[in-house]
Amino acid sequence: MAQYIQWYFDDLNDMDHELASPVNADLSSLPPALVISAEYDSLSGEEKKFADKAAASGTEVEYHMFAGCMHGFTHHEYDTMRKVPMKPGS
Repeated sequence: MAQYIQWYFDDLNDMDHELASPVNADLSSLPPALVISAEYDSLSGEEKKFADKAAASGTEVEYHMFAGCMHGFTHHEYDTMRKVPMKPGS
């Protein structure tokens, strides 16, 4: 994670900014949200915290943590679906 932090932040104080970490934002006016998390994702704790905070702020939240999965686990499904021919106008 240290390398990622260095790529994104010149000033470590910016890590708490709501654009860097949405869990630090006012979540009271969000539309219904689906939050998914992977068991072996280093950000899974923050994802859960975001879902809990949004729910506590009155947002309808559906949260799912996928056991045995790593960050990016949905990309395989996306790549598979991308190969399905699209209907004209889709």
